[in-house]
Amino acid sequence: MFETILFFLLLLIMLYAASQLYLGRGANGDLNGEAQQVDENGSAQSGLRKSLRTLKLEIEPLVFVAAIGLIAVLVFLLFLELFPDSVILALLAALALVLFAFSLLGDLAKWRARRFETGLVDAIDLLQAALQSGATPLEALGTAADVSKGALKTEFAELSKRLELGMTIEKATSRMVGRYDSEGVRLFTQVLVAKWNAGGDLLLLLRSVNRIIRDRLRLRLKVMGQLAGARYALLFVAIIPYMVIPAFLWKEPDWLNILTDHPLGPTFLLAAVLLQVAGFFWMRRILRTDQ
Repeated sequence: MFETILFFLLLLIMLYAASQLYLGRGANGDLNGEAQQVDENGSAQSGLRKSLRTLKLEIEPLVFVAAIGLIAVLVFLLFLELFPDSVILALLAALALVLFAFSLLGDLAKWRARRFETGLVDAIDLLQAALQSGATPLEALGTAADVSKGALKTEFAELSKRLELGMTIEKATSRMVGRYDSEGVRLFTQVLVAKWNAGGDLLLLLRSVNRIIRDRLRLRLKVMGQLAGARYALLFVAIIPYMVIPAFLWKEPDWLNILTDHPLGPTFLLAAVLLQVAGFFWMRRILRTDQ
């Protein structure tokens, strides 16, 4: 009975966390209360949906949440199979998996958005060259779409196509901002909005934006270089126990029985898991370069 209560408590907590993510509080664990993004259809875009679109995972957020929930249930049952008397250990392991999965999704989405922002510098250079040769802004966007690669090619082609079909500049740029939301992308799209609505020298505006984005990238690379040693040390410390344990079990198959058969073994294992999970989120917060 007690195990059943804890099991349903696990499901309720996962559903609550998923609902907060789905309502737009962000998939990366930073509950900062920022406004929701708006997609190209003008509807509110949740943090989880935004992260999935950034990673080009064309699935509904509910499907992703259900998949993570099923994996968490499997982890819960697996720990109960290994340690039948340690229900709390199984519950905490499942919760740690849920937190890790959503944090990883948010970090991967931010990484992809930063890659897009890095490539945007070259695309802006192409726009400046096209404008200097006498092309119109719309023709310059088409040139950037033809020369660029990957996500930049797709987004610039879509932007150019939308403008040719007569969409407003705000709606035309909403897809790029919604998928690759970053400071550089917002600056670039606002420059286009200002040009289409108020006129002005687009070439001069692009030069200013390009200079700002390059300064951001230069600072980011400097910070990442300074934190590289700590990041690699964190990965080494986190992975080395899982590499050592199979080696010991290969030489001494009964080596782990001392821990699993001891009355305090599950407690020690629970403490180790909790410390590792807490250390991961702590170091993740310290080593983040987008703050």
